[in-house]
Amino acid sequence: MIARTILCSLVLAMAVAGVCSAAGTPWAARMFPTVRHDFGVVAKGANVEYRFVFENPYQEDVQIASVQSTCRCTVPRATKTLLKTHETAEIVAEFNTRQFDGPKEATIKVSFDQPSRAEVQLHVQGFIRSDVVFQPGSVQFGTVPQGQASTKRIQVSYSGRKDWRVLGAVCRVPYLEARIRETGRSQDPLFPGSTQVSYDLWVTLKSDAPPGYFKEPLILQTNDSAPNSLAAQVPLAVEGLVTAPLAAYPSVLMLGRLAPKETAARNLVVRGAKPFRIVEVSLPDRRFRSNASSQAASVHIVAIHFTADAVAGKVAGKILIQTDLGTAEAAVTGDVALPPEAAKTKGP
Repeated sequence: MIARTILCSLVLAMAVAGVCSAAGTPWAARMFPTVRHDFGVVAKGANVEYRFVFENPYQEDVQIASVQSTCRCTVPRATKTLLKTHETAEIVAEFNTRQFDGPKEATIKVSFDQPSRAEVQLHVQGFIRSDVVFQPGSVQFGTVPQGQASTKRIQVSYSGRKDWRVLGAVCRVPYLEARIRETGRSQDPLFPGSTQVSYDLWVTLKSDAPPGYFKEPLILQTNDSAPNSLAAQVPLAVEGLVTAPLAAYPSVLMLGRLAPKETAARNLVVRGAKPFRIVEVSLPDRRFRSNASSQAASVHIVAIHFTADAVAGKVAGKILIQTDLGTAEAAVTGDVALPPEAAKTKGP
């Protein structure tokens, strides 16, 4: 019964969403490659969000005036409100699975006031199961040194059919593995005829996990319907940061938009698991120069200076910091602008 209800609700939500079109002033809408997302079937209490990534391709600054949702089932926010040329930001849509259940959808209205007034509408939808609850609502590993394993435990609760079962837990990346064990099955005292079922779920981040941030879904396969149907799959977010023995921050050094002959100064922070010495800094081209200490330390600040020449165009490359612990790297990006009278790219 629950499977049929979920599938019917999803079909209805998709039909309604299909009637809606992606609204927005043309110049603003062009910044968003994606304007629609389906969360699918999610558990009560699960931490669920989606990030709409967008970029400012214009010479003018783009500023967000407000971000609002038509339904409290979705809480939106912008990671950045002012974007210069080629800068990116995200509209984060958080699905409120704690206070709502059943089929839900929302329109997120993103209003801009620079370089002119405009609005883009983003659409989200999903089905929140009230019979399945995760505690806590996601698997949070936090920061884990590379080469170290870590295991987290999640409690899974269900109230409903007496024959309900979790058939397995599937991780889609090789460095995560999961195992699940039923810990209880009894009559629900609050709802006669319903059965309470509980599971312990252990998720392990393996020692061979690559460095960097990750956020991956773990899928619980249940016997609600056919094994590969939406009704039988309940996702759980798994998130963490694996830190390398040696790393440079930020991983992308942004120079911004510069005029010909203009100079920009930025700092790279290089962190190591133990004190190290910088041997050499390799730069993308002759427009760059650097300054770094040769003394041993666990944290080094490498000053990067860039002087634009008379040639306009994008700046891109890699900075390699060679040390006695290994090599850290960071990408660099920027844009040397044409003089106003020769500019070819126009804003909205």
